[in-house]
Amino acid sequence: MINLVKSTYINVRHRLIDLFLSSTKKAVYHQVLLRHNTYYRGLSPEGKRNFIIRTHLFIGTTRFRSQEGLSVPLVMKIILSAAFVQVTFGLNEDVLEYFNRIVIFSGPYSYKNTSKRFKGDVNPRTRTINLSWPSVARGFEDAEDGINLAIHEFAHCLILENSRRSYLNRILNASDLRAWKLQAVVLLRQIRNGQAPFFRAYGGTNLMELFAVSLELFFEKPEAFARENPEFYQCMTMLLKQDPRFTPYPPLP
Repeated sequence: MINLVKSTYINVRHRLIDLFLSSTKKAVYHQVLLRHNTYYRGLSPEGKRNFIIRTHLFIGTTRFRSQEGLSVPLVMKIILSAAFVQVTFGLNEDVLEYFNRIVIFSGPYSYKNTSKRFKGDVNPRTRTINLSWPSVARGFEDAEDGINLAIHEFAHCLILENSRRSYLNRILNASDLRAWKLQAVVLLRQIRNGQAPFFRAYGGTNLMELFAVSLELFFEKPEAFARENPEFYQCMTMLLKQDPRFTPYPPLP
């Protein structure tokens, strides 16, 4: 019942945005997404329309900032927002409530009092997503290498935000998440033991990083992922309610 109410609310909101968003603005979104997002290019016309609406909504509910001297034009906002839309396209979720601040850097950055350099991270204390723009751009330039920084960091947001919300407002289905964890624990050991070379070693750090690495592969190498580990891939499809192999409309019925 709760999911039905939420789905109805989201559908109404999307219809209103579609009604009032100008055709000129839609064309701008379309051209940027067509050029930079492989997932978008494979969608049906209806899928593209929905994707544009969700991208516009995410931009409107997110605060974008940058280090001094770096501008964040609409093109950058569209490319970044599209990564979140792609990850959540099958879910009844179109915005982030907690992690709705994104800071863009011109290159690797560090925190005060530490020399460690980052390309991206999600800061639970400040509720901020920090990203190095060159690394974000490289993730979309090669859509088949299984590495995409924006998808990786939004994966972290998804898990962190899901854990902070009330039970009735969770993003991810609890039983689907439990099923994913059961298989992920086994896969984590295999990665650490060098028995799962399809997943890069960083995925063996912990379950959080495994989820993020898995999402990158899920969207950039879905066919190979499904062949390599069909049961784990199935868990991913159930958790995210979509299958990227099913173009032109990945969301599951």
